[in-house]
Amino acid sequence: MKWYVIVCLVVAAYLASVPLLKRIGFRFKYGILYAYTRRTEFVDELTRGWVGKLLKPVVKASPVVALAGIGLAAYSLIHGATSNHPGATPLLPGVTLPLISGAIAVGLTVAVHELGHAIAARFHGIGVKRIGVFLAVVIPGAFVEPEEESFNRAPLRAKLEVLSSGPAFNVVTALLTAALVDAIMFSQPYLSPGVVVIKPIIKGVPLHHGDIITAVNGHPIRDIHDLKSTVNKLKPGSVVPVKTERGTVWVRIHERGGSKLIGILVTNRYYNLSVTYVVQQVLSFLQLLGVISLGIGIANLLPIIPLDGGRILKEMLERVIEPRIAKNVTHAVSIVFIVLLISNLGVWAHG
Repeated sequence: MKWYVIVCLVVAAYLASVPLLKRIGFRFKYGILYAYTRRTEFVDELTRGWVGKLLKPVVKASPVVALAGIGLAAYSLIHGATSNHPGATPLLPGVTLPLISGAIAVGLTVAVHELGHAIAARFHGIGVKRIGVFLAVVIPGAFVEPEEESFNRAPLRAKLEVLSSGPAFNVVTALLTAALVDAIMFSQPYLSPGVVVIKPIIKGVPLHHGDIITAVNGHPIRDIHDLKSTVNKLKPGSVVPVKTERGTVWVRIHERGGSKLIGILVTNRYYNLSVTYVVQQVLSFLQLLGVISLGIGIANLLPIIPLDGGRILKEMLERVIEPRIAKNVTHAVSIVFIVLLISNLGVWAHG
């Protein structure tokens, strides 16, 4: 089926769902379905008891995570704009991501992100006016609206923790999914040599869903760890042979955030067919969720207004220079990084 037919069908299904969703409380404006509640007491519950004790260290450490993320995000865009390796890829369900699992993963990631902001706000006594969800065709999301007056009156440390906690919660989610994937993979006695390609994540990679990789540059690949260690020893930009069960293809080595990659999501290979499908689907989703969580967390730390990174930069500048000058500097930095972002997307679009 042609891509434009799929787009038309998806949009038609979305518009057909509008009347049904409006009956259960959703609103429709500017082509976006959304719903919200002013009952935010459940956020307060998350700041108490053992859950609160687990979450508070994440909130406290979030400014450090954010500053590191701002540096990484800035480096990725600058490096991507000055090379043929884009530092940014749009996360679009049905285009760069699987339609259903991609939409679910994006929705969960955004919900965790916004919940992080809300939890940090309540830890500091900053009110939350409302919490809501939205759907823009196939892109789900969430939003939190804090009380601006209480936020503006808060000390700098509190503001930074509120702004940083969304991305920090995303980073923690990515780490937890990575740990869970490892735990599942290496607790299963069903591994066969080789890794299975889930999908390419870089345009033009000559590997497809279902390909089984058995060697890279002459090195046997038994599992994901073999693949990572082998690829990390290779030079970025080099083109190496990748042996699959359908033949050998030549793949370029890319570099992002200091890590080498060949532009694919993979999972281990299993030989017990009664377990294979369920395990691989769970692992595929967890890997996708981890990648999206890290991607959205870092992307939100770009020093661009109104992203978290831009707002963090503005708050920090206002501490050392006049607010008017801080605002102008932040806007100037935002323009520079918007240009870099567009440049990266151009590199991605042209493969």
